[in-house]
Amino acid sequence: MVDAYIRLVAAEGYDAATFARLAAEAGLSSTRLISYHFDGKDDVVGAAVGEIYERIGAYFSDAGPLHDLAGYIRSAIGLNVALAAEVRALTTTFIRHRFPAEQPVYSGAQEDGAIGRVADIVREGQRVGTVRADLDPLVVATTVQRSVDALPFTLQSDPELDLDHWAEQLISLFEDGTRHRE
Repeated sequence: MVDAYIRLVAAEGYDAATFARLAAEAGLSSTRLISYHFDGKDDVVGAAVGEIYERIGAYFSDAGPLHDLAGYIRSAIGLNVALAAEVRALTTTFIRHRFPAEQPVYSGAQEDGAIGRVADIVREGQRVGTVRADLDPLVVATTVQRSVDALPFTLQSDPELDLDHWAEQLISLFEDGTRHRE
């Protein structure tokens, strides 16, 4: 069901993810089979978002240790290719779905992990002297992450965007801005 949700929302948008369309996409004979496993659409959406975050986590784990901003930016932008459907479904879901207060799907832990990963890269650069010591790692990390987070929205309006160019421009911007100068 989760894969059906991801495929359907990535291809046709959030509104296409009705139980009837999800059942058809999943090859189920009845929407009752969805209701048997999920308490409602909020439950389906929560399961899909959780699975997408697991896939994103696995993607970054497979990328190996990231030692510099360039490596992180390239990997984060590559995510939009490697997990294109997941990124589109997640972005669309966060824009369109009203998450119930009693069932928070997004706790901030995922963002804390991403920003923490970048902040660690900045701190290590400061430790070895390649990154300016006067910079706050959290500010740099949040700014880098927000720059990468904006990419799915840009891709929606310009699907032919040159991602390699985009990555190199961000790398240049952030490396120039953070480089330690004697």
